[in-house]
Amino acid sequence: MNIERQMEVIGQFNRRVWFREVASVLGIRLSDHEVNELVKTYWDSWRSGSKLFSDVLPTLAKLRRCGLRLGIITNTDGELGLREIEYARMVFTNYLT
Repeated sequence: MNIERQMEVIGQFNRRVWFREVASVLGIRLSDHEVNELVKTYWDSWRSGSKLFSDVLPTLAKLRRCGLRLGIITNTDGELGLREIEYARMVFTNYLT
């Protein structure tokens, strides 16, 4: 929790740093590959456990038909390329401009 609080205070939460710091506290040294695999596993787990409410897609479709421009604002961590890959896997991104 202390590592998490520190990242919140500085306004930068990065899962790679978090996993590396937690491992270090536990006396474990992780390679870059291992850290990347942990981050991938985290996001795969998060995505598989995240479900859309039944009215999300019809609502987004209606908003698009009304001519509204839609986008995502998030405080998610990670590198831009990884975030783009994760967003592309989400079914609602087809409704964003």
